[in-house]
Amino acid sequence: MSSTTSANVNGNRATHKTAGRKRRRVQSGLPASDYEPLVVVSQSYKSQFNVDMNENIKNGEGTIEDHALCDYVMNRNREELESLRSKLAACRREYLELEERYEKLSDEHGQCPYWLQRREDQAMTAMEKLEEITQELEEAENGRCMCKND
Repeated sequence: MSSTTSANVNGNRATHKTAGRKRRRVQSGLPASDYEPLVVVSQSYKSQFNVDMNENIKNGEGTIEDHALCDYVMNRNREELESLRSKLAACRREYLELEERYEKLSDEHGQCPYWLQRREDQAMTAMEKLEEITQELEEAENGRCMCKND
């Protein structure tokens, strides 16, 4: 070997600066395991910590990942339920308004089939939307957390 390079642990050649540091480490009397890079050590501790946490949190209902996924799904379902409830309330109001308008028109224009048919079609469309949203709401309210084995 030349004076400016030396073989390192992996068999690669290092510059004279690196070789000097290695000589100082060996001269200090510290074992070679103390020279592991901190990144590798911290990653191994982190992965061991994650394994230990998963082992500690496991129970009959699943791992922490299962619960996190369940929380996400429950939050999304809650937001969807709130949205469906507001749509349902709006459809009910619209239906009642159309029903009142239909009754008023039928009283005022009993002989005019065009207006009667038009209002009846609008009322039926609103009623169909109301039934559809009510059914979606009932299905959503009957949903359960998937991580629990009930």
